[in-house]
Amino acid sequence: DSTRRSGRNAGKAKTYTDSGETDDEGDDVDEAPVLPGFMDPLTKMQVEEPAISPYGHIAGYETWCRVLRNTDSKDTCPFTRQPLKRRELVKLTHENIGEYRSRIVETQNAPRIDPALV
Repeated sequence: DSTRRSGRNAGKAKTYTDSGETDDEGDDVDEAPVLPGFMDPLTKMQVEEPAISPYGHIAGYETWCRVLRNTDSKDTCPFTRQPLKRRELVKLTHENIGEYRSRIVETQNAPRIDPALV
C-alpha cells in the first residue's frame, strides 16, 4: 500500500466507495480525500493531508514539514527556492479547497526532488 498515513489516521485502513462514503475500521467518520488520487510531487506517494504553499504548490503536510526542517535547505520552498515557513502553509480541506483551487500550480509531472531533502 503506497498511501502515506500520518497524524490521527495513522494505521487505520480506509476504503472509499464511488459515492464518497468510507468504510473505516475506527469509530471516526472521515470524509473522502480532498484531492483524490493526488500524488505528492516530492515523495510520489498519494497525499492524505494536502497543504498548499503561498506559491501555489501542494504536497503532503508531513512532507512539507520534513523539507522545511532539512538543515541544507531550512525554511526554503523546494519548488521556488523562496523563503517559506511552516506557518505559511494552509492545510486543504473540503471547506476551503474552493478558495485555493485557482492558486494551485501544476506539479503532478514535476521531476522528483532529491529524496535526501524529503
